Amino acid sequence: MEGVLFINTVLTISQQEMVLKNQGIVVHCIDKVLKLDPSLYEEAFSVGIVGLCKAALNFNLDKGVSFSSFAFKVVKNEILFYNIGKIDFFKNKCEFKFCRNLR
Repeated sequence: MEGVLFINTVLTISQQEMVLKNQGIVVHCIDKVLKLDPSLYEEAFSVGIVGLCKAALNFNLDKGVSFSSFAFKVVKNEILFYNIGKIDFFKNKCEFKFCRNLR
C-alpha cells in the first residue's frame, strides 16, 4: 500500500534528520503562505510535522526534485486538508483559477 502512513511506521535515521532539519518549512508554510489565525498555530504545526514525516517517507531523490520543494507541497496540503472546515479561503487570499484551452 504505497503512500499510506501506518501508525506503526518508523522513520529511518536519515528520514528523521530530514524532518528535524526542515521544520522551518512548516513554520514558513503556516506564517507566510497560509497566513493562519494565531489560535490555529499549535494545531497546524503538529499537523504540518505529520506532513513533513509523510514527505520524508515518500521522498524519492530519483525524481529530480529537492526535498524542501517536495516537502513544502506535502506540508501545505496536509494542513489545508486537516483544517478544511476551519480556514476561510477568501480571508487567506487563496485564488482558484480555471483555465480553458481554446483552439
